[in-house]
Order: sequence, then C-alpha cells, then structure tokens
Amino acid sequence: LEGSQSALHCCVRDETEDLPCIVLVSSEDGLMQDLARALIPCPLEIRTLTSCREAGDEIGRNSTSDVIFTDVQLFDGDWRQVLKMARQSPAPAEVVIVSRFVDVPLYLDALEDGVFDFVVPPFRTVELGYIIVNAIYACFKGRPQRFSPSFLDAKPV
Repeated sequence: LEGSQSALHCCVRDETEDLPCIVLVSSEDGLMQDLARALIPCPLEIRTLTSCREAGDEIGRNSTSDVIFTDVQLFDGDWRQVLKMARQSPAPAEVVIVSRFVDVPLYLDALEDGVFDFVVPPFRTVELGYIIVNAIYACFKGRPQRFSPSFLDAKPV
C-alpha cells in the first residue's frame, strides 16, 4: 500500500468521526487469512466476520464499514446478500468479492449487480491499496461533509 498510503491519509475526516474500515467476511479461514496478510500495511482498521448474519449486524450498527471483502459463498448466504445489506445501509459500503480462482461469468454477474471489484490470489498489497483507495473514494464522494477539503480535490488512483 506504499503508493496508496498518502491517498488513504487524505481521507481523514473530522476528529470526532471514525476512519473508514475494511471488513473481511468469510466462512473459511485460508483465503481471507492470505488477504489479511497482504493488508497488514494498511493504515485502516480491519474487522473479520464469519457470516452474512455478522455482516448484517456490523453494517447495521456501524457507518464506517466502507470496504467489505466477501467470499463468494458463506455458510449462511452469499455475496449477493452481503451486497444487498451494504446497499441498504444508511452509509453504503463498497463490496469486493474474493474468489479462489477467476470465474468470468461470476465476475461479469457481480459487476452488473453492483460490486466494486473482484479479487483472486495471489493478493498483492499495492493492488489491494488501489482498490481500497478507489472504493473509499466511490463510497464517500456523495458525502463530502465527511472529508477534509484536500480529499475532495484528490482524484482516484
């Protein structure tokens, strides 16, 4: 995230507000553990959840879940349910699907339904940084009161 860290730091809002956070939703550990390791340099809080239910609770009570990485399939639902919950939230989050392999029909379906992006291993920190910065920008560009003036002038990377 080296190249993206300065862009993430310009997302600083009023000190009374929370910084954006990243949520990882997964019913299995391996894939998201690999993703979490790649996100270690990220200056944002990372929360891990294990089900659609937990994701719904998090989205419902917290307006700072700005980027949600979700498995394609969860034991109690799938990415579509996570996306629907994120879209219905008062402070919508951007959803990124995490898959073990490239699945072009799924990728096209997901983008058509409104997910922000689709990632597969190997997870590269710099690439994830660009996704996160752009997702946060997309998520909040309609809510300028939450940003410092320098962020509003910034362009997505």
